[in-house]
Amino acid sequence: MFLEQRLSQKMVMTPRMQQAIKMLQMPTIELESVVDQEMMENPLLEEIPVDDLQSPDNTESNDGDKEWSENGVDTEKPTEGEKLAEGKIELNDDWEKFFEDGSDSYTSTYAAGFNGPLDEDFDRVIPDDISLRSELERQLDVGVETEIDHEIGMAFLNSLDADGYLGQSVEEVAEQSGQPLETVERVLNIIHRFEPAGIGARDLSECLEIQYQHGGYSCPNLLGIIRDHLKDLEHKRYQNISRALKISIQEVQKLADEVARFEPRPGRKLVSFENEYVTPDAFVEKINGEWQVRVNDDGIVPLRISPKYRQMLENRENLDKETVKYLRNRLHSAVDLIKNIEQRKQTLYRVTKEIVSQQEEFLENGVLFLKPMRLRDVADVVGVHETTVCRVVNGKYVDTPQGLYELKYFFSTGLESSGGDDTSAKSVQAMVQDLINEEDPKKPLSDQKVSDMLKAKGVNVARRTVAKYRDILGILPTSMRKRV
Repeated sequence: MFLEQRLSQKMVMTPRMQQAIKMLQMPTIELESVVDQEMMENPLLEEIPVDDLQSPDNTESNDGDKEWSENGVDTEKPTEGEKLAEGKIELNDDWEKFFEDGSDSYTSTYAAGFNGPLDEDFDRVIPDDISLRSELERQLDVGVETEIDHEIGMAFLNSLDADGYLGQSVEEVAEQSGQPLETVERVLNIIHRFEPAGIGARDLSECLEIQYQHGGYSCPNLLGIIRDHLKDLEHKRYQNISRALKISIQEVQKLADEVARFEPRPGRKLVSFENEYVTPDAFVEKINGEWQVRVNDDGIVPLRISPKYRQMLENRENLDKETVKYLRNRLHSAVDLIKNIEQRKQTLYRVTKEIVSQQEEFLENGVLFLKPMRLRDVADVVGVHETTVCRVVNGKYVDTPQGLYELKYFFSTGLESSGGDDTSAKSVQAMVQDLINEEDPKKPLSDQKVSDMLKAKGVNVARRTVAKYRDILGILPTSMRKRV
């Protein structure tokens, strides 16, 4: 054992900096719950009364001189409140004013001239777990009368795969349950009457036939295709179907369109899922010829330090050491939270403002005018690191005249064009979609033809790139799109 001295450099993130980074990544709805939780745990935090919010003094900015570090967290000098929390100074008038009126620069900077939906009330969807499996069990409870039938039915439900097809044969279920094959078949027929139609089928043909029966169809040719010609239908061998059913190819096409409305995977909803609730984190609107940005903090209550506890700290000679220590810690946490909320608001506003500045043509005319943009393009102008912009845009949405978009949607690579300016990859995808939407169904465009048409418009796109974008958009290949 021995003693030695070492000199080393380390990067240590303070609790406040860690909190600031976490809050920067939070969407508005998540931040609301964090603020509510902090108010429950910290007695020094309280909501600013409405009268104070409407006070004329509340329009003053208290940002001060802030220095922005590369990770997007301000590195300003310790505030009066922070020094108080460390027991270094006494309260003064400026510090009291800051926490009495709860003013922030949002009032004057973020919403100036914005006449958008400040009080717009978005329909809230309450997240809840929805399971089709539980619905199938409910239908089974109602559909069978005996305990034996219920046991067989549960065996079938337990064997369903992710697509809703049986994972066990009727013979296997009969052997496991010790029941006659006729009884097991009867219970399976009951399950075939459940919703969604097609659940419990043994193959695709039976799945579609169950849906045919549920739909009340009375078309022998449609039933014939479902039972005997699915392979020909898959590969669009309409001539074979036409000869077998003795109908025209045009009639085969109509029947194929009808089959396409059926659900080949009825169990795709068997897995539980949560309703998604998306609320805009920012609003963009054109006012008097200029694009205005408003950060959405409608659900986040404005906070201040409780005057009651501030007075206790002013007269701390009447308090014991443990109480003073507790109040100082709570004060430090409260000040950090208030400043980090303001920090997040500023960063979100500045990043969104710059995105709007670079994507004005998109806001005016739609996705075909979306410009290629990188995180670095915004980070350099805003004066933060790329990782900060990445944290801001992920999971946050902006409400624009063109619709509701995630902020990261505006970032995409560029493709070379003859005009000299690059074209956004998302714009090219929209062009591909438009060209295929307008094609002649009897003579669908090949990937090479789409590539040639885009090049004629001044966008240099290779055939394989068109194929990749077509896959992303969920568009079938040329042979699968052809109609007769």
